[in-house]
Amino acid sequence: MNNCYDGKMTKPSLGSLGKLITRTTAPLGVATMLLLNSVGFADTVCKNFYPDDGPYYRKDFAPASPANSNDPSQFKFVSYNVNLFKNLKGLQNDFATIQDLRDADFVNFQEASGMIGGPSNFVEPFAKALSMNYVFAPAMTLWGEDYGNAVMSRWPIVSVRKTILPPSGSEKCNHRIAVETIIQVGSRRILVTSIHLSTRFPDSLTGGDKLRVQQFKAGLQSVAEQTEYPAFISGDLNSFVPAGLSGIIDLATQFGFTNARPDPGITYPLFHFDLDHAFARGFTVVESGIISRARGSDHYPIWTVLRLDNQN
Repeated sequence: MNNCYDGKMTKPSLGSLGKLITRTTAPLGVATMLLLNSVGFADTVCKNFYPDDGPYYRKDFAPASPANSNDPSQFKFVSYNVNLFKNLKGLQNDFATIQDLRDADFVNFQEASGMIGGPSNFVEPFAKALSMNYVFAPAMTLWGEDYGNAVMSRWPIVSVRKTILPPSGSEKCNHRIAVETIIQVGSRRILVTSIHLSTRFPDSLTGGDKLRVQQFKAGLQSVAEQTEYPAFISGDLNSFVPAGLSGIIDLATQFGFTNARPDPGITYPLFHFDLDHAFARGFTVVESGIISRARGSDHYPIWTVLRLDNQN
């Protein structure tokens, strides 16, 4: 892959990444998906498993005093697996034309990418265009780029923590993380976490996908322990096995979280899977949905409007 970037942040030729997968309405099934994923990545494209203390790349573009800075009680959250920003123009068009994306107070990215070492990344131009603050935390280097999760916010990001999730046991070239941020919103603080789980586990088809639930638990644990803050966690859970998703929902419920996108749907159209989910604590779900007209990634973004509990 050509790793050179110009000043306009134009995505280089896909090169070895191959062509973007064309969307299809024909479901191909779990077996086909597992077959395609069983090939895995060559060791040469997956390097630099970064530790939990960094690196972090961040910058502030939000105004010092947001227009709604007087202790708002309702927020819109978005979660979007952006597929390494391969379709950069498509993503730019999504955020320019889809109001549910432009109106977001918080945006969680998975599969975000940027130049190794932080000279530039593809989260920053989106944060700048939307006047948001951001933090990008790479998990590893993939295809010659830093690869990981990001959080964008209209309010100050007070702190960042990266949790390295347990390996799946089925994917050698793999390093999954949760990126937890504490956001200062007026006089209160809110926890916002972006998480990305592995695709395959040894028990995905034979043992109820319980290992996926354990990987999710590692990312949820720290958030759950900080009970003094309202909290939101979302991301690509790769939950193509119904039992795995049910286990994740049960676990989140045990930790006091509500399903923040409760209606089932399709977020990965190629295989008709529902992979992207969100959970909240200290909030009431007002409305939520899937943005199926987005064309910037192989996933659809999800959104939810949440109202703080115990608010007039």
